[in-house]
Amino acid sequence: MKKHNWAIFVGANLIIAVIVSLVVRSTQEHSTRNLMALPTPAVSGVVIPVHLDPPAFEEVYDIHIHVNTDHWYSWALIDMKSGILVGSENWSEPNYMMSMGKSWIAADYLSLHPNPNASTLSRLSAMIVDSENQAASEYFGGQASWDRFIKACGLTDLKTVSHSWSTTGMSARDAARYGYCIYSGYATTPEWTSWIVDKMRHVRGAGDFGPRALFADRTSVATKNGWFMLQGKWYINCLAVTDEWSMSILQRWPYSGESYQKAISEAELVCNSIAKQVLRLS
Repeated sequence: MKKHNWAIFVGANLIIAVIVSLVVRSTQEHSTRNLMALPTPAVSGVVIPVHLDPPAFEEVYDIHIHVNTDHWYSWALIDMKSGILVGSENWSEPNYMMSMGKSWIAADYLSLHPNPNASTLSRLSAMIVDSENQAASEYFGGQASWDRFIKACGLTDLKTVSHSWSTTGMSARDAARYGYCIYSGYATTPEWTSWIVDKMRHVRGAGDFGPRALFADRTSVATKNGWFMLQGKWYINCLAVTDEWSMSILQRWPYSGESYQKAISEAELVCNSIAKQVLRLS
């Protein structure tokens, strides 16, 4: 082969190698993002990788917990670093969402209206921080919002009620995905993600309960809980999210005349017992 032909040959192969390398790198980066973005159903009670495509289920370890309660409960947790999803055997069973969905209402509204005025921001803040119901009813976007929710957060179990933000059913598995979705920026823009997470870190009053009580700095844990007595039952949900994990614990039990303070106190004992065991807290 002549010298100039050899140079052309080597140069062409070098260009091809660079192109292949860039394509592989791009594919790997895209796959890594999808690993965390869109979880899929899994074998309950077994830790499995969260992935866009159904994975070959691999048992890593089982989590056996004991909770001293007669309440129905369900829980799930996502490891924010590895994308591992684990939960109870009934983690796909829905519970009325109640106020737990208010962070999504804010995220969805701010995605569609990215330049809100001060009054709107104040009301959205009160909706999350103080669990203000009227604002939730005003800013909720109906079935179209639920459709966007399912797509943005990769939900699989949501039982939507088009006219209701409170009685739509959400599973523990989807609630953990929801916490991850809000916290990691899949629900809205970076600016409004930071704003919503900050509000969740400063929830106060009746909604300030659950796993965050186990930490010295409560504001290190973003939360949005839900609670209400409806149709003769209490529905109380804990959602807590940090840089390391997104955790949901759902409960319901028959109403027996107790006050909502007493009901929340009972629910918090269960939430914190599960969190201690799953997070290996002393």
